[in-house]
Amino acid sequence: MRSMFALATRSAVFACSVLHLAAALFGQNAADTASSLLIRPGENLTVSGIPEIPLALADTVRRYTEARSASAPDWHPSERSLLILTRFANANQVHRVRMPLGARYQLTFFNEPVGSPMYEPKSGAYFLFTKDTGGNEFAQIYRDNLVTGELALLTDGGRSQNGNWQWNHAQDRIAYASTSRNGTDRDVWIMDPSAPQSNRLLIQCSGGGWSVQDWSPDDRHLLVMEFLSVNKSVLYLANVETSQLEMLTDRESEVAYGGAAF
Repeated sequence: MRSMFALATRSAVFACSVLHLAAALFGQNAADTASSLLIRPGENLTVSGIPEIPLALADTVRRYTEARSASAPDWHPSERSLLILTRFANANQVHRVRMPLGARYQLTFFNEPVGSPMYEPKSGAYFLFTKDTGGNEFAQIYRDNLVTGELALLTDGGRSQNGNWQWNHAQDRIAYASTSRNGTDRDVWIMDPSAPQSNRLLIQCSGGGWSVQDWSPDDRHLLVMEFLSVNKSVLYLANVETSQLEMLTDRESEVAYGGAAF
């Protein structure tokens, strides 16, 4: 009789333990499920005083955060054709439209967004664009041949920022800004995009705010701007042959210029 009582007691204790374990596991699973329905910041973020954000809220606002837009950076020089920037996936890519209400024909296919597409202004046989790698913000200039489909990197491909090019009036060279010399100062360079080996440093600058504004009508000079702050910039005239730089505006004046052109 005593052994039967002891067996029943042990059975009851075991049953209670199982119930407690099941309850704990159920509670843990419920907590895990609830946690999986919340947005959790990465380990690199410290969150303080911010309420928990339901995952369903992100799904609700995605219709706004994932909305697509389109811009029209350039016309073809002779055809009724337009380059546009828009995205179907995660990043803006270059497309071509050849008629009103026509279909968009995708020209670039990268994981990174593409910027500043511009046709070669003589025949439109290729276009230039900028792109970095993995969001590192070191934009490089590329040439995309529309006849052969060949893609060419025109700048150094390293830890430099390149862009803001302007075509000359003869339509055979670009002047652009680049930090390729030392990674910090933004110099002015000149290149024939069809012959990247022609790339040459025109003006060695100090600072990161330099940009090319315009070519003179005879292609002998460049209008260059040095951006110092939102309230101050300086305009210069650069001789394309001698690299001589002539200051056009007062460097001491608190005046900001923009959109300078001949």
